[in-house]
Amino acid sequence: MSEAITSHEPIIENETSPEYLRHVHEEIRAQERGVDLVLDFINKHREYLVPHGFLSQQMLEAGLPPFGARLTELFNDISFDGTLEETILDLKKLGSEEIERRWKQFILEAQKLQAEAPKTEGVEAAGWVIGQQANPFASGKNFLSQKPKGTIWLFLNQTPPLKYVAACATLEREFVRKARELEVEWLGEGGSEVVVGDNVDKSQLEKIFGTRGPAVLFDILPPSLQKAVKIISVLDYIEPEEIVSDEEAETEKDIEEETTKTQVSALGFVGRLDPESRTMFFMINEDSTAKGVINTWFHELGHAIIAGISVNDQAIRRKFLKTVASSGHLPGDYAGESYEKLGITRGLEEDFAETLRNYCLYPRIFQKIEPERFLAIKKILAEYFPDFNLGEVQKKIEEFLKIIGSRDKKHPSTSSGV
Repeated sequence: MSEAITSHEPIIENETSPEYLRHVHEEIRAQERGVDLVLDFINKHREYLVPHGFLSQQMLEAGLPPFGARLTELFNDISFDGTLEETILDLKKLGSEEIERRWKQFILEAQKLQAEAPKTEGVEAAGWVIGQQANPFASGKNFLSQKPKGTIWLFLNQTPPLKYVAACATLEREFVRKARELEVEWLGEGGSEVVVGDNVDKSQLEKIFGTRGPAVLFDILPPSLQKAVKIISVLDYIEPEEIVSDEEAETEKDIEEETTKTQVSALGFVGRLDPESRTMFFMINEDSTAKGVINTWFHELGHAIIAGISVNDQAIRRKFLKTVASSGHLPGDYAGESYEKLGITRGLEEDFAETLRNYCLYPRIFQKIEPERFLAIKKILAEYFPDFNLGEVQKKIEEFLKIIGSRDKKHPSTSSGV
């Protein structure tokens, strides 16, 4: 089989990883050994460990499990569908003694959960497997390794004002509803919608994608993989900023934004995926090429197929984590840089994305250099995307590049074998 793209070599052979990556790899191995214990605990209490509610966030800050969703259930005879004032009136009808009883029950259950939780320092790998939208281990807030701060019990052991109970229970319910929706959705409905920004050079757009336009990228994929991306959005090029470390980034959002800004190929192409809307963004300029499109498309596709928190998303991430832990080294390419500067969670994410890209575009080289990752992604695609055929995908890529190459002598076909 010929390689679909033979220039812009993507793989760095690294039989011996740099020292910093060896340390990260050892930490991943150590965390992987305890991941199943952590996941069993989280899944056992999945109904209530929904971390994004206001009360849950306060509990995390205090070293407690994000247990706020349980409060809403304890007040399931309140609708919470009206205004805040109406909810407060409904709570008043229960009486202060009943509200105090339920609040104390909530606190006792939270304490019991805290005591039951397995104790471990390293939870980045487990958090990645669980998924960003359901990860109860926010940066610096690992309740498994923390003792609850004394001040939190002083606060929690006193029944709060009705307005606080009403607001917290209402917000928690909405986050639970959103979490339940995400848990049952893997990939998406798919689509072939293309949105092109007003400032995009139309002649450059045609030079890169041909007359079919960006929708041609959907044609390269089998139907099952097409579902991972709903919209392709092409924008004018934005100059990326330098990657930042965990220490330099003020929040997790900063880290996420900086990571997406650095997904730049040597061919002047930037891409990122918005997991909620399943929109694939491409930013192009005069230096962008069809080869850059393909490299970015398959990297971001790697993010897209594990963008959710469904059973399948988590199972795929768990399989890949085992592969990384058992492999001989961490890669020294963009994924390695992410491990070094952004930590284990982002490193695993970029490692998976690069693994899919290299498997689809450079299979022979990739199998030689990264046999464990090659076999892992091959098995994952066979299990979850049975209509995926590597030969067919590479054939369509070659046809696409030949068409683009024949249209512009500045970008000749590069589909010959390595």
